[in-house]
Amino acid sequence: MTKEEFKNRVLVEKPKIGTYQIEVDYSTEASFILGCCYNGNNNIWEIYENDERGLKSIIYKDVDENIAYDKLYKLVCIHKRLNII
Repeated sequence: MTKEEFKNRVLVEKPKIGTYQIEVDYSTEASFILGCCYNGNNNIWEIYENDERGLKSIIYKDVDENIAYDKLYKLVCIHKRLNII
């Protein structure tokens, strides 16, 4: 899915992913972020997760935007399942 499709899907579904927030417009060093951003230096899309200290872990890289946002959506779904109480 594209970035816009991902944003619309998240807007409609409103997944409850605990303290995490989703960021797809830019890379950030904020705490508890699941995100995807385009790295223009390497021409790749990077899916990342920031921990409580804002330390970024790159989880997945791909040259295809659609595949990257599909993977980010799967990551969001995993966090959603982990936060069911």
